[in-house]
Amino acid sequence: LKKARKDTRFYGVMPLRGKVKNVKNSNADQMMDNQELFTIFKMIGLGIDVNNVTKDAKTPEEAYALIQKYSRYGKIIICTDADEDGKAIENGLCYAFAKFARFIIDFGLLYTVESPIFEQDGNYYYPSDPFIPGTPFRVGMDPSKHYRRFKGLGALEQTDVYNAFYDESKRRLYQIVPDGIDFAMKLEEDIDTRKQLLYNKGILTNPF
Repeated sequence: LKKARKDTRFYGVMPLRGKVKNVKNSNADQMMDNQELFTIFKMIGLGIDVNNVTKDAKTPEEAYALIQKYSRYGKIIICTDADEDGKAIENGLCYAFAKFARFIIDFGLLYTVESPIFEQDGNYYYPSDPFIPGTPFRVGMDPSKHYRRFKGLGALEQTDVYNAFYDESKRRLYQIVPDGIDFAMKLEEDIDTRKQLLYNKGILTNPF
């Protein structure tokens, strides 16, 4: 991601080392004791919910003006590998923002970007794309022809990284929105809620 930037004036990249701290049972002070999470919130420059730049704002418009003034970045984008570990890191970061800096989500600053897993004939295919039935390949691919399978961000060439993560006409960028956040957090915090969801989806037949 750092090597693929074409202009460092407009993009900042912070590498993460493995999984982020699970902050489900942490308070704000304990969360900020984690070096990586502390660095993330310090770099953004807006603080966290208990003491952020909007605390004295009287209207949402005034709060948003303060965010525009003090935020070092217009978008905060989480980029991870397209595997279970990458998804766990993405979910952990989203949960930390939802629990300790909900205002960043409320004002539309937090995003995730999907990492491709296949490339064929200049087209990228992603985990969320539909499968060709009975295969690991995505609809639109021709398994009989040459394709590339990406195991992670480190397997992508600089051109691939630019196309998938920086080119606004090609990348798959998803905004994290407030709708459903409370339920998503409850899924993280309460195993019975997770079991009930799996039961409702027909994945578990007897969750209790």
